[in-house]
Amino acid sequence: MSKCETAMTLWYWNEMGGTLIEEFSLVPKGRDHGARKLDALIVLGAPRRRLKRGIAFDIAGKHVIVVQTKNSRLNMSLLGQAFFSARLLRNRFHPASLRSQPSR
Repeated sequence: MSKCETAMTLWYWNEMGGTLIEEFSLVPKGRDHGARKLDALIVLGAPRRRLKRGIAFDIAGKHVIVVQTKNSRLNMSLLGQAFFSARLLRNRFHPASLRSQPSR
């Protein structure tokens, strides 16, 4: 994320609380596909802390928010990222509840 995008994500996290996981890995890079990462994942009800990428965190059964942040106008590309990232997360990690938040 750019500095501006990071600032927007941090502002949103300050409003929501919980644990912030930056650049959460949805899909690791494979031989026939690229990696897919979220800009951030917020785990609601978890202790207030900020985790960097690469940290293992079990979100099964937890209440989470998918955050995709772009320093541009809200458009179909950003909405698609937020929508499909949420679908991938739900299928792979089985959270108790899930919200998807495009931020601009």
